[in-house]
Amino acid sequence: MASMNEPLTYHVVPRFDIAAKGGPLSLGTVVGDLKTLVPLNRGKSHVTVPSYLMYAPVIQTNFKDTLVRARNANIKGWAKALGLPASASTDIGGSKALENTVTCESVLTRYFDPDPSGDYVKRCLGVKSVRDWLGRRDERYVDVYIVTGLKVARKLKFNNSSALELHVEAKGSLTEPNTNAIDVGADVNVGGKNTKDLEFEVDDIVLGIRLNGYSCKRPWFGGQRSTQDKGLLDGNMQDNQQEAVQHQEIEFEPLPIPEETAAKERAVMEGERECWISRDD
Repeated sequence: MASMNEPLTYHVVPRFDIAAKGGPLSLGTVVGDLKTLVPLNRGKSHVTVPSYLMYAPVIQTNFKDTLVRARNANIKGWAKALGLPASASTDIGGSKALENTVTCESVLTRYFDPDPSGDYVKRCLGVKSVRDWLGRRDERYVDVYIVTGLKVARKLKFNNSSALELHVEAKGSLTEPNTNAIDVGADVNVGGKNTKDLEFEVDDIVLGIRLNGYSCKRPWFGGQRSTQDKGLLDGNMQDNQQEAVQHQEIEFEPLPIPEETAAKERAVMEGERECWISRDD
């Protein structure tokens, strides 16, 4: 569990078209690659997070800074979402206001901390799809990550035509006027409420995720390693049509994420409450 005084760390998504509802990333998703974020436990393999581990969701209506952070952490991905050429990345990165290129109702953050006993993590890593993936690795110890937080933009809409105009006009000043159109309100902790406002909808897009890292000892299956669920690595939902999830305990220990350590140190020095990890390289 992170210290209450530590800046919260988010890893920006590789692209800005990942749906929060029915998409590949959800609380409890297990991934093995932080660049692609391909889930290893989709469908019936996914272990639902117990309600007692969840924190109260937070709705941000003064979320402009969050959008700027997400954009700047993956400028190429933002440009692609706007339908702009790669050469527009510099123009987008230099812009401090977002009103002309994107609209959004609010940002919803949902997160949890695994129980200290490690029971939930054991269940996540013990499902067959994750065990099979670990078993096919060559290394004795394999790093995996569990999604413990989602920062989601509610009804996010990109304005491609306005973005193109901004790109064309960006030869001069790169900062368009700030109209405060999306920079109003305050963070609202909505613990105890169970309303539709806290549910993900079709137009809700994942901006960033929180992660817990674990070093897992590769299981030994004996004989030839199974390749039955190879399609899962390609994002297929085949576990939905297969047998119920079987659990088998995997040996693991917490794994610090080096990029997070460095980002937190910078955030503390700058007095920031949260920091974003970029993998746009």
